[in-house]
Amino acid sequence: GGALGDRALPVGADLRAARKVDLPFVDNGEQLPFVNNPICKTRFGIRTIQACDRRLFLNGEPLYLKGFNRHDTHPDFGPATPEEVMLGDIQRLKALGGNFFRGAHYPQSQRFLDLCDENGVLVWEESLGWGNGQGYTDREDCELADTAFLDQQVAQTRNMVRQSFNHPSVILFGYLNEVASHKPAALALVERLAAAIRAEDSGRLVTFACNSWKGDLCHACSDIVSFNSYPGTIPCYPGLPDELAEKVRNDPGAGFNTIARHFRELYPDKPILLSESGCAGQYGLRDPAAGWGTEDFQAEYIADILETVRDNPDLVGCCLWQMNDNRTYHRNSTGQVGKPWAGFSAAGIFDGHRNPKLSASTVKRLFATLP
Repeated sequence: GGALGDRALPVGADLRAARKVDLPFVDNGEQLPFVNNPICKTRFGIRTIQACDRRLFLNGEPLYLKGFNRHDTHPDFGPATPEEVMLGDIQRLKALGGNFFRGAHYPQSQRFLDLCDENGVLVWEESLGWGNGQGYTDREDCELADTAFLDQQVAQTRNMVRQSFNHPSVILFGYLNEVASHKPAALALVERLAAAIRAEDSGRLVTFACNSWKGDLCHACSDIVSFNSYPGTIPCYPGLPDELAEKVRNDPGAGFNTIARHFRELYPDKPILLSESGCAGQYGLRDPAAGWGTEDFQAEYIADILETVRDNPDLVGCCLWQMNDNRTYHRNSTGQVGKPWAGFSAAGIFDGHRNPKLSASTVKRLFATLP
């Protein structure tokens, strides 16, 4: 949502009234003749997004984010999804009561952002990065010490901001999902990336998804403190239902309340967002005992996540992992939590063909209880 031209539209409103501007080609201050230089048209929207007093504000009104991480992929089309697939995902998000996508973990299709603009859906867009400097990527030491890699990170992040500048749906810009943010080398890169985003004066807020919360250095550069956590499932020791719910809330190494309390002590005024949590649930696999990997277990775990988020006043929203099952291009993915089959993640609320799992009804019920 946003104020487009002279019309103020609320979150969830149709944004197709966005202003359009004709941009003639100009050379040394002189407009070139139209006959040889057709006019380029662009559409844009105007809105404000602010982070202050622990909250988010869209056009001055309190904003609570509820949505999904989304990979741009489909079993029939791979990572080149047609417009009807993009629009279908947006419609399913809204039908569940959500208002927010995190584009994981790369810049988004401009057509997808057009559709988000038109349908009043908010977006976190981030430049390409995953686990940089972390041991589990098998590239622990080489990337953060590679001058060419560092420069390319800055260049691609700047290009992302410039490319998506006119999309009012984009309210957050990010980078380096799950970077080793406890390392000084990561902080040095994050400082450059945050500065590159702010230098473009886009009006967006800056964040990244942190999974090294205990020693994190990098959220000093963020407007919003975002964290990824999978208590009880990474590593996978869920226990009985009451034990799992308690782990989600208060596990000393991964509980949401534990992490939120830590960051609140460090950053008294910054909003805090759960940027990833979820688990696998194989479509069609049901189990009265709710064993791990079933639709039943996934629905139970999603309920624990959303109830904990709802009951923690320090959190300004959540972004579940993830909307749809997808391919995962990792040779050693077999056996990883959430990836029981090579090259495939079953953590979606919908399967790859967008069939809803049991957890979809859980999300709809509990999204309705969030602010």
